[in-house]
Amino acid sequence: MSGLLRPDIVFSSSLFDSLEVLQSAISDPDLRMRLFIMLRHPVERSESIFQYLIRATWEPTFFPALAGMTRHDVIHHGILDDNWLTRTLTNSDISVELTSNHVEQATK
Repeated sequence: MSGLLRPDIVFSSSLFDSLEVLQSAISDPDLRMRLFIMLRHPVERSESIFQYLIRATWEPTFFPALAGMTRHDVIHHGILDDNWLTRTLTNSDISVELTSNHVEQATK
């Protein structure tokens, strides 16, 4: 790894992007790495986003029509992502239909 910069800290909202940076340094035996992940409870995260979207009139993402919908309706219509944590841990895009295989992979 001579000549390459070694990061002291990698901060990313994408687990897989962070892993790519860290994997590039694995071949250096003198480099000790630790990975810390902070995750918010998925239901709390979904509720928080929902509440924000119906109140944040200053945001371009403001969506007043959500105020009359339930969280289930919002997710069912694809306005909010479903199973965010499973998608993150399996690196699955919102367009991918999740299966029990995704859940199994995420829980490993």
